[in-house]
Amino acid sequence: MATTFLRCLSCAGPLPTGRPGPAAKYCSNACRQRAHRRRKNDRTARSGGIGGVSALQPTADSFIGREADLAHLTRLLRSHRHLTLVGPPGVGKSRLAHELAHRTRQSYPGGVWHLDLDTVTEPADARADIAGVLGLGRHPALVLLDNCDEALDAAAELVAYLSCRWQHATTLLTSREPVLLPEGTTLALSPLRTTGRADRDTPVSAAVQLFVERARATDPSFALDGTHEDDVARLCAHLDGLPLAIECAARRTGFFTPGEILERLGDGIGLLSGPARTPPGRSQGPREALRRSYRLLGRGEQAVLRRLSVLGTEFDLSDATAVCAGDDVPESAVAALLARLATTSLVHAADGRYRQLNVVRAFGREVLAAEGEETDVRDRWIAALVRDMERNGSTKPHIAADRDTLLEACAWAGERRPEGKAPLAVGLGRCLLRHGHVRQTDYDLVRSARTGLPPASPWAGPLLTECAALANWVGDPAGALTYALDAVEAARAQGRPALLARALLELGVAHSTAGELTPARRCLEESLALHRAAGQTGQAGACLYRLAAGALSLGDSHRGGALAAKAVESLRVPGPRPTLLLALHLAGHAAVVRGDVEHARARFTEGLDAAEAHPWATALMLEGLAVASVTDGYAAQGLYIGGAALRLRAAAPLPAPGWDQLVRATLEQARAELDVREIRRIGAAAARATLQDMVAYVRPRGSSEDDPTALPLLAERERDLLTLIGHGLTNAQIARRLRISPRAVAYRLTGVRRKLGLRSRTELAVWAGRQPGSPREPEGP
Repeated sequence: MATTFLRCLSCAGPLPTGRPGPAAKYCSNACRQRAHRRRKNDRTARSGGIGGVSALQPTADSFIGREADLAHLTRLLRSHRHLTLVGPPGVGKSRLAHELAHRTRQSYPGGVWHLDLDTVTEPADARADIAGVLGLGRHPALVLLDNCDEALDAAAELVAYLSCRWQHATTLLTSREPVLLPEGTTLALSPLRTTGRADRDTPVSAAVQLFVERARATDPSFALDGTHEDDVARLCAHLDGLPLAIECAARRTGFFTPGEILERLGDGIGLLSGPARTPPGRSQGPREALRRSYRLLGRGEQAVLRRLSVLGTEFDLSDATAVCAGDDVPESAVAALLARLATTSLVHAADGRYRQLNVVRAFGREVLAAEGEETDVRDRWIAALVRDMERNGSTKPHIAADRDTLLEACAWAGERRPEGKAPLAVGLGRCLLRHGHVRQTDYDLVRSARTGLPPASPWAGPLLTECAALANWVGDPAGALTYALDAVEAARAQGRPALLARALLELGVAHSTAGELTPARRCLEESLALHRAAGQTGQAGACLYRLAAGALSLGDSHRGGALAAKAVESLRVPGPRPTLLLALHLAGHAAVVRGDVEHARARFTEGLDAAEAHPWATALMLEGLAVASVTDGYAAQGLYIGGAALRLRAAAPLPAPGWDQLVRATLEQARAELDVREIRRIGAAAARATLQDMVAYVRPRGSSEDDPTALPLLAERERDLLTLIGHGLTNAQIARRLRISPRAVAYRLTGVRRKLGLRSRTELAVWAGRQPGSPREPEGP
């Protein structure tokens, strides 16, 4: 009996009807010939694919991070026929999809097939190719449709075709925006984490681990050590954890250090170009990936994307409207265009705010300059910031915390809008102090705003106060005293008690730094009273911290500790984080001086937990834990922690007077308690340690297999050998006692000496005699 076919066996299109002869199988000669070639090369097609559809091949590079995403995606594949991965360009959608398909390939006996829609020009050919590889099989198969954002309609059509013809086929799609499908689900992919740990066994984040792995492929000698650990972490954070950008940056380690790469990225993302030859469908670098995405946008969406680049990484609708609205983009259309950009993963929307990746912003700036719009858009942004400062005395909270945005705005205002530089410099100064990271160039930029500023200007007093605070931070005592005196005079003349309280605080700090403790105490006490009267708890805590430091410098550790405890409580929630960290350190310092090591350890540990974004504070807390360890009798641990912490301490405000002397004296005490070779071994380990290594070491206190201060592990027979050496036995006597040959004794002695770093038999005997406990000879004849 002849079989009647309902659709074409090649392309699944409708069959011709009403013609004489046998029932048709194909809709055209082209489909008949295509099916003939397919049958002829069936075995080859099954292993290698047909046309644009290919069997999935394993990737050559290692897969790092996203283990939780893989586990979640594996569960989703079991419960949904269609799964779409969405995310911004360069986030790693294709790489994750390939890894997921490779790890789950055993669940698909019908094969795992890949089709890049970027290469598809004719959907009918793609349908035919898919039909060729899947054939009439009844086994489950997985089809990966990559880069669907290049052809969303074609992707939806192919998925519908697969759903209709193969009930056992599952589709996995990657796209910048969702492909809405029945029986499907979508997962938004986030960048790699740039903080924390990649896993339980790796003390660095997934982004840093990826950078190191790819850098070693270019430069095998590359290692993450203390010389550039912080630069790598900051570079990965600047690249927002985007795997494509991180990999491209890592390829430059053969030519530049991580710090130099980070510095050069300030001029754009041209450095992040990929290799000259890349597989089809893969972007050469972030710029190329973003250029492809930019071309897919409408004219209004393109205008908004490039104008948003003058804003910070976080902004709201009013910020976007201020810079994006113009003749070509009405104010009423900005919200809808932002929503469209959020759909395409170029902007992230959450809780009424928007975020934009640094890499996307850098690309937007390049396009903005190429379009000749940069000057006009930046001028509009500066005007909006100055209006906020003049209306409210500060910028919006998300801008007030954005150091880079305020630095750019202040520098641009100095060149183009001098009248707006003073208020922006005030906002920048407050932001720098809140971050706890002030460079000399930042200080120079803020104080340059005083040039041409009238003394009667309402911004004169606030600007002088910020200049005094920054001068205290960077170590300019003469400038701090001058600025603070002028700020106090301006505040009193204008009758501004809140400004006077802050100016008196900075004047007290300047007097204290100069060693003038009596006038410092008077200024700080007056400032404390004014801050308490105004209900400013955080600033009151800053005054208490400075008073505590003064008391400790006078040798009154009990009063200093009590004031430091009050400062910590006042600063814990509302106060500036850097001042809170300094107060915690001071409280620990005072506790060490009065002999309360347990309390000191608790304060230093609390400070370590709160210092994640402040490397200088982390190093200070590690120094405190080193002092506590040595005081508790753990000389080796204290020397290791302290040696590494002193090497890793970054530019920071000075700790309380006497701290550096205390640390040095304590570490000298630890060296006196240890053997010279032990000191050398611990010093070498401290020289290799990174800041994250040290944090991981001190948090779970105690020895581990990787503890560089732990004594080398000796086998039981090696310990017996040392015991006999300590009792003065010769090799021949030891051989008879242990029932082994004299040659075996000599061989084992050599191994023990190498483990312990000793050079002679005499040193072995001395080492054995220094071990705790009475040596007991092993039993023997």
